[in-house]
Amino acid sequence: TVEIARRFGAQVVCVPWREDFSLVRNRSLDLAGGKWILCLDADEDLRSGDADELRRLIGTGCPSGEEGAEEGADGYLLSIFNYYGERSDEYSTDLACRLFRNRPEYRFTGRVHEQVAPSILGAGGRILVFPGPVAILHQGYRNRGGSRDRSRRNLRLLRLDVRDHPRDPYLHYALGVECLGSGRLVRARRELERSWRILIGDRETGSGGGSGSNRMGSSDPGLRKSGANEPGANEPGANVTRENNPGASKPENSGKVWPSHDPGYLSDLCLKLACCRQGLGDWRGALELLAGAQERYPGFTDLVFTEGMIWEELGRYEQAAGSYERCLSLGEAFPAYSSTCGVGSFQASYALGRCLEKTGRPEEALRAYALAVIENPGYPAPLHDLARLMAQTNGRETALSFLRERFTFRTSAALSVLLEVLFHLGARAEAWEVLAVLPEGGVPPVSRVSSFWEGMRRYSDGDLVEAGRVWASLSGQDGLGRRARACARAVRALSSEGTREMKSPRRVTNSTINSPLTGKIRALVRTAEDFLILAGVMRPWGGEPIRSTGGKPG
Repeated sequence: TVEIARRFGAQVVCVPWREDFSLVRNRSLDLAGGKWILCLDADEDLRSGDADELRRLIGTGCPSGEEGAEEGADGYLLSIFNYYGERSDEYSTDLACRLFRNRPEYRFTGRVHEQVAPSILGAGGRILVFPGPVAILHQGYRNRGGSRDRSRRNLRLLRLDVRDHPRDPYLHYALGVECLGSGRLVRARRELERSWRILIGDRETGSGGGSGSNRMGSSDPGLRKSGANEPGANEPGANVTRENNPGASKPENSGKVWPSHDPGYLSDLCLKLACCRQGLGDWRGALELLAGAQERYPGFTDLVFTEGMIWEELGRYEQAAGSYERCLSLGEAFPAYSSTCGVGSFQASYALGRCLEKTGRPEEALRAYALAVIENPGYPAPLHDLARLMAQTNGRETALSFLRERFTFRTSAALSVLLEVLFHLGARAEAWEVLAVLPEGGVPPVSRVSSFWEGMRRYSDGDLVEAGRVWASLSGQDGLGRRARACARAVRALSSEGTREMKSPRRVTNSTINSPLTGKIRALVRTAEDFLILAGVMRPWGGEPIRSTGGKPG
């Protein structure tokens, strides 16, 4: 990054690292000479054309008679698209103050997840949502390689900040979100609840979160905790009735205590805390919190979608379907909320189809799956279930004809999905025909897609050694590379060499698989499809995934 910047004539200044991102940010602000400052990280960029739009709106004011940037505010919130997967629809949205006036009193605070908004507001400035279609694209979460190190670093810095500022609710919120992202659910719940109590002025948390910080009183955001020691409290569906469903009756927590001031992240705090409770088996507490949050934030579709996920997890498919239908009526969340793409469209349609199928309504489920595919042709999951259910209800040939007549698969990603669907339908010949006419280019590259499925063809022919070699040659951290490595590991486990590398090329059949390790696995593998499911590469069509006796994917 430094060398690229220097090649374009940038002035590069080196600052010693002192475990504080704000110090580095503020040093750069000291050197900035423009009237306005736009902050972008090295893994962020503006959408194509947005730079010109940004200059135009700042320099000439906003269209349609709106107040221009020069006169409107001291800081502006810009939309951030946080991409977390390989597909273009795998992102969440957020708002952050990244555009602000260049004034010496406007400086960042916080060792990590640093913010400039508190200093602007503290100096009496105004922060508004930017009145133009400008967005920042954040690609950093796509890099899975450094995510664990990044999480450890962020947790360390946030703990230092919390130690120095124990009464700052944002720091407890940020620490809770970081813990949630790394799977530390108990700690995440504790920090998020601490943030809530500080926001409503509960003095129990004190300065260090002593024993009182874990007690749940009238200020609990739940707002009543399901007793962990109550008989059956943590059984699926325990303490959860239709009356808890916000769509069925008035939420029982509608009159409970809420913070009088919303700092801007309270809606996301509610969502993340509900997810913590869901993950810890406190379904009633999660549903109660979501009910109250939906009253306060009626345009936050993610709250309703999470409610549907909980009902679905509990096997209450009618209630779940009702929640997903409400998501579709709401549409995507209002831009002011931190939201996941698709919760008001294709993800909700697909989830609705799952629930309708579970309740014995296959025709309605087919329509829901088809709607999800129409809303987002690049989303593979509903296409899988659409083809499967159509094959089950109308026959394999009908499903194949439907795919041929209604869909055009042009991209390599879509063709890869089609190959998997054909494989599921048992249409091996058709799958190999598609493989032979794949176009060049694409994301992922067609050559890689071809190699992956060439390995599958080798496996189907019984040539495990060659299949393993083909898959092992597909390096990379993308989804295709991870799937190929999973297949290669499974092939090695299925070979008579056990988990050792196979040294001599030979065809491996059931008669040559004799090790105790593979004996257990062999009993689970009846077809090539079973193999892919066992390897964690392919989703099973109906029923639970095939698993080894140890409870882990083979």
